[in-house]
Amino acid sequence: MGLVIPKQMTPGPKSPGKVLAPIQSVIYSNGAYSDDSPNYLVSEIFPTSMKVNITRNTPDMVIVVIRYTFNKPASFTLSQ
Repeated sequence: MGLVIPKQMTPGPKSPGKVLAPIQSVIYSNGAYSDDSPNYLVSEIFPTSMKVNITRNTPDMVIVVIRYTFNKPASFTLSQ
């Protein structure tokens, strides 16, 4: 069994909502993929960057860290 993850990418200004989600597909033990269409990240704020880092890669396992950066507006409080 395995997972399909996206390559590192920089979201473009023309398509900010088209940032790939961290899991794209599941690979079953028979080699079949669960899905072959892209899965996009769903968020109220679009990410400004996405980085993929392989922290461990052995014959038995791979550890991958996927980080998204968001340009969040400053938080505020309402005064009464």
